[in-house]
Amino acid sequence: MKNQINFLRFLKLLLLTVLASNFSFAQTSTATITISSTAAGSIDYFITGATASSTYTIYFESTSPTVTVGSTYSPAFAATSETITTDPNGEASSSTSSATFSGTYYYAVLVDNNSEVVAVDPTGSSVTATSSAAITISSTAAGSIEYSITGADMTAGYTIYYENATPTTTVGSTYTTGTLSESITTGAGGTASGTSTVTFTSSGTYYAILVDNTTFQVAAVDNMGTEICISPTISGTTSVCVDATTTLTGSGTAATTSPWASSDNDVATVSNLGLVTGVAAGSVTITYTDNNGCSATETVTVNALPSFTTDLNGTETLCSGSSLSVVASGTGTISYQWYESSDNSSWSAITSGVSSSYTPTSSQYYKVVGTD
Repeated sequence: MKNQINFLRFLKLLLLTVLASNFSFAQTSTATITISSTAAGSIDYFITGATASSTYTIYFESTSPTVTVGSTYSPAFAATSETITTDPNGEASSSTSSATFSGTYYYAVLVDNNSEVVAVDPTGSSVTATSSAAITISSTAAGSIEYSITGADMTAGYTIYYENATPTTTVGSTYTTGTLSESITTGAGGTASGTSTVTFTSSGTYYAILVDNTTFQVAAVDNMGTEICISPTISGTTSVCVDATTTLTGSGTAATTSPWASSDNDVATVSNLGLVTGVAAGSVTITYTDNNGCSATETVTVNALPSFTTDLNGTETLCSGSSLSVVASGTGTISYQWYESSDNSSWSAITSGVSSSYTPTSSQYYKVVGTD
């Protein structure tokens, strides 16, 4: 009986040995890794539960990781990486990763020296980009803006957005709000300059925001801005006779104080409503200013009144059938219009009286108006 028991024990031990030699047990990892970004251009990482005082590699992927804990990791998946060493508690952390980040969002995979994945952060973190770029704008011609960019990436594509209110965006943030924009490409020195191709339709102060076309992040902001004027227009008749008037009209909204001005009140005056009155023969510059402080000018010509000579001396009486002629001198072609009146007060134009000479046909008062 004793020998049988010993034999059974031997068989049990042999069976356990065979089982142990044919089966392996997968190891599990208690390590964790989390990342975040609190400073521009860097990632903070925090590792717990790893092997004490051991070397690991953190791989940062720009897309959500598909690897799992326990699998073999291929570095080809990673956008960038760094090597770290855990402390005696199996932990490691840093507020500034030594890796270089050029994208906007990253995930972390922790890999041991056997290329085995021990932890994955599937949540990831956005990364605020750093930028040494600068942009300044100015306006030297009505309705246009000149820009100057320095310190940007070399031969890279950017978009300049123009806002007419002080920007609230900051460098590194994602920009999505602009409507007035143009695309530019920097030169080999990371610079660019020129006159904007944007059409500005409203006067005011404009500010510039430079956005990277790859990351869509703000690379530079011009918070100083520049004032641009969209020149108003002046319409109306720009010639008038002495003692006559013509009305000019300015586009937009007129300035509240002195919107109209004459360069020489001895030639012509102008009211705040744009009414021009000829004073003496000559030319004068009329200036209109809108409520944005932008102005336009127009030249107004004041013509002298035509002078007349007649075959009468003053007021005389003519017999029926006698003719009266006048000769007028003035600028350009002189036109004539004769009038008749029974009371020397109410006048009617004579249809046939349109030449320099007229023969009265009835006992009336007559007068002639010459216009040049």
